[in-house]
Amino acid sequence: MNILIIGNGFDLAHGMKTKYSDFLETLYFYNLKGKLSESILEEKEIEKINTSKECSKKIEELNERINKIFLKEDISASKVAKEMLREKNKILRSIEKLEEVKKYYEKVSIDKISKIEKLEEIKDDISNNVWCNYLYDIYNKNQMRGENWIDFEKEIRDIIEIIDKHENNLKNNIILSKIEKLIEDEIMDREKLKKVYNFIDYYLLLHTITKGEKENYDISNINFSYYLRRDTLQIFLKKIYDDLNKFINYLEIYLLELEKDTFNLRSKDIQNLKIDKVLCFNYTHTFSKLYDKENKKEICYIHGEIEENREAKFNNMVLGIDEYYDDERKNTNTNFNIFKKFTQRIIKKTDLKYRDWLEYMDKENHAYAKGYGYFIHNIYVFGHSLDITDKDILKDFIDKEYVLTTIYYYDKQQQTQQVANLVKLLGQDKFLRMFKEKRIEFKEQSEIVKI
Repeated sequence: MNILIIGNGFDLAHGMKTKYSDFLETLYFYNLKGKLSESILEEKEIEKINTSKECSKKIEELNERINKIFLKEDISASKVAKEMLREKNKILRSIEKLEEVKKYYEKVSIDKISKIEKLEEIKDDISNNVWCNYLYDIYNKNQMRGENWIDFEKEIRDIIEIIDKHENNLKNNIILSKIEKLIEDEIMDREKLKKVYNFIDYYLLLHTITKGEKENYDISNINFSYYLRRDTLQIFLKKIYDDLNKFINYLEIYLLELEKDTFNLRSKDIQNLKIDKVLCFNYTHTFSKLYDKENKKEICYIHGEIEENREAKFNNMVLGIDEYYDDERKNTNTNFNIFKKFTQRIIKKTDLKYRDWLEYMDKENHAYAKGYGYFIHNIYVFGHSLDITDKDILKDFIDKEYVLTTIYYYDKQQQTQQVANLVKLLGQDKFLRMFKEKRIEFKEQSEIVKI
């Protein structure tokens, strides 16, 4: 049996804009449009604001409006402190939103943003999603640790893991009551803690503090600990999980739009392989569209797949984290399992046909076991980092005596990372032995050609 394992690098090699940065930039564009809808600007005005210059012009106009407010002579002194200041605050909040849009346009040209009608329709929903706001914030501040989706998922893990492991300190307040002590005792990483605080700030602003409170108070001076008492930990978890599912739906909309484009790139490596099965860690259908138009290959979408026009509740795409406990707590501390991949795979009923392939491979190992001296199964890896987060699946395919694993890399940097991840996956001694026995080999990717 010849099995091809593909990850996001496969889509990238074929010209698809599937980096998490591509997705976040597009999502944030609609996030900002949603925020502007909450301002005093009318929709017609918002539609015309597509450059930083137009933002600056509108900011000047709003500042002029503030000046005119305080020149009004028909407002009695008793109303000044209420009506005039309330109107001024509304304008200032609109200016603040415009400043944010201006910074975005100074960094990203609107021509490079994917225009997606369905995201436009739900822009208000996007602007109120805690994961959209938080993840773009740390990405924009260059605080993400890498460029791969694995790194993206690790940022989600940091939030969930810290809250989970210190649940006793959170109780009904969510905030960590003994935070300085935890840092002093080196129980908690200070940088990760800053991210948790940042995430909680977004949560409060979007899900706890009311619109009226936002309008009447200076958000930067609000005592967050007061508002933290409103939600129990269970309510908090439900809201952030609901937002994660919405975030996944936004990703599906984005990827479906990408698939509408014409594919005109092919890999010579893939074309020359005789593939029986495909284990796909992507949500997209790039392989079938390019190399299996007649649908003769059996493809397992282990993390789910995108689908046009389905209800959000039927979305089976898995976007979660790996298990962070390595002791008995993984069996006892289960409140946060809904964020973990293995739980999501079960709940969302993702494709598990790969288990049948493994069973078949084990039955067919007799040829190797009888000493015929050749590999009876081939595993080809293309565009996958081999990160340990997928260890429970990858190890089952690679760590077999009768399997030859060929790993494609596009440059030495990727190969170095793949080697490091294999060492984590298999252990250094086993990896070196398998490499020496030529059970694992590396090949540089051939040229991707236009057709």
